[in-house]
Amino acid sequence: MIRVPFTKAQGAGNDFLILEGTPEQFIPSKAEAQRLCDRRYGVGADGMVFLTIPGSKGAHADLRLLNSDGGEAEISGNGTRCAAAYLASKGITGNPLVIQTPAGVKTLRLLTGRGPQWEFEMFLGRPILSPDAIPFVPDRPVKEPIVGFPLPLSGGPRAATVTSMGNPHCSIAVEGFEWDWRASGK
Repeated sequence: MIRVPFTKAQGAGNDFLILEGTPEQFIPSKAEAQRLCDRRYGVGADGMVFLTIPGSKGAHADLRLLNSDGGEAEISGNGTRCAAAYLASKGITGNPLVIQTPAGVKTLRLLTGRGPQWEFEMFLGRPILSPDAIPFVPDRPVKEPIVGFPLPLSGGPRAATVTSMGNPHCSIAVEGFEWDWRASGK
């Protein structure tokens, strides 16, 4: 059994395991990350945030993120805000806090807070709307921005908006969940 020291935090309902160090120091495989994030057999989390303190290039910390499937992500807004709260709780101050992510430098301004609750404002950057830069490879020509793209799903096409904020997003506006969104999500 591997002992992994961590802090668990949540932001806007997304929960993360926060560890000081790199994934290579603690997680020997994708399967181990999946096991730790599993809600039935592990600690349970949407992802794992790894912080190197102090960070590079003058940042307070460098951040890397593994999703619950063990894959590395460029950024998570909620995960980055949880990392900022972790840094503040450790007495690492700066307003703004500067965190280096694979999606670039993010600055977070403390709005309110004293442990265990913190509120940060973060500018994620301007949305990327170009299909080539997202990346998004549609099966037919599209105009920019990609709004109302007929995404083929098991229950029929749904209008989707495709953007990136450092990692790709596909958003579908809904007014109700009367359709089988779980099956469509797969």
